[in-house]
Amino acid sequence: MSDEIVALYYEKLSTQGFRPRTVDTYKWALKRYLRFCTQHSHSFLTAETDFIARYYKTLITEKLSSSRQHLNSRGVYNFYEWLAQKGYLLINPSPNPLRRVEKKLPRNIPNQAEVQQIFTMLKTSDDLYEKRDALILDIAYSCGLRLSELTNLTVADIDVGSQTVRVRKGKGGYDRIVPFGEKTLANIREYLLHTRPKLLRGGNSISLFISYRKGGLTSAGITDRLMRIQKMCTTKSRITTHAFRHACATDLLRNGAPLQDISELLGHARIETTKVYTHLVNTDLKTGHKEFHPRG
Repeated sequence: MSDEIVALYYEKLSTQGFRPRTVDTYKWALKRYLRFCTQHSHSFLTAETDFIARYYKTLITEKLSSSRQHLNSRGVYNFYEWLAQKGYLLINPSPNPLRRVEKKLPRNIPNQAEVQQIFTMLKTSDDLYEKRDALILDIAYSCGLRLSELTNLTVADIDVGSQTVRVRKGKGGYDRIVPFGEKTLANIREYLLHTRPKLLRGGNSISLFISYRKGGLTSAGITDRLMRIQKMCTTKSRITTHAFRHACATDLLRNGAPLQDISELLGHARIETTKVYTHLVNTDLKTGHKEFHPRG
């Protein structure tokens, strides 16, 4: 009976619209907890709050990161919430998931001048792959896309008429439409009309970004290319898609964009996730006040 219930829950996870990676994470978290139950001769159906809290403490004593602690406890909490909803239990006995320590922004995010310098270097190159890389970073910066979202882009996701890109079910599990500006539009047109056909060399991939093998560029492929670009540049700022995504958000915030709009553009499920950027802007404000105000 217990195995059947767990199997039903796994099936439910797979049909909830979660990313495969998220499904695997929650499955792994539950399997870890079920092993704990077995080791202590407990059934998850009869476990009480104190017993589950003991399990939570093991996550802390094993010195897992706060993110791992949160995911493991969240996996258990969600399972019990489902058991209560389905009538297997009267109430959810699980304590609230362990809190995740607020993430800090990475250091050395490229500023606007550095972003432009990198774009110019890649766009004016005679290397077709560097021209492609310029557009990868352009979209990462202009639209705030994650690495996985950039990898999944197809030509059909780009709408040059409305100047938008459809970002397909990334983190958070839903599609979103993100706008881009005139400069990015010009780069996209140049890439689609001239660069991409040469990279395809007769191939027929639907992926926006084409690899050496005439297929879609993978996440590992993009990462390798950006590591190469990092070595080409003198800047100490990080050249990664994630750093450019952060640069997008911070530059929007510095220039007065509403936090809610930035949250929607980035595809954050909760606006609290976006609020981390306000700390950086507040730091900038303090620095500017100290440097430029007569009484700073």
